[in-house]
Amino acid sequence: MVNMPLRIKGQSRSTLACKDGTGAQPVFKHRLNYGKAHLMADAQSKKAKLLAQRQKLDAEIKALEAKERAQKRKDDTRRKIILGGLVMKAATSEPNIMGWLKSLASGEGVSQKDRDLLGLWFEEHVLEAPPKKTEEAPEHDRTDPRGWADIQRDHDDLGGQGG
Repeated sequence: MVNMPLRIKGQSRSTLACKDGTGAQPVFKHRLNYGKAHLMADAQSKKAKLLAQRQKLDAEIKALEAKERAQKRKDDTRRKIILGGLVMKAATSEPNIMGWLKSLASGEGVSQKDRDLLGLWFEEHVLEAPPKKTEEAPEHDRTDPRGWADIQRDHDDLGGQGG
């Protein structure tokens, strides 16, 4: 125990005289006449502090979730652009893919505004239909100044090996 003087009028309440008169011991404020009301106030302030922390954490969580959703949308958009570019490139060289795209674009799930926009792209990238092969030979080969009969004769002279 610490020897402290007895409490004299005007002294602080933080010290009280010991019963044996040898000195005083320090007394904490929560032990002085505060009672249940003081304890309730402490509990309420602690609760308010914890609620404020919870609100701050909830706000941080919401911000992180929003950031994740935004990144997911960006990634999805980028995937669509990449895949769309690949399909468009393939469609310009493959008639089957172009036909498939046209049938998709004319489907029920595509708005008229989107059909019009896609129609413009289809018109710009019309594939020239490959010439149909027929059994009959043309009368004149445009790349060869000779007539077809001359070309056929040369072909026959070489035993059908070309010419």
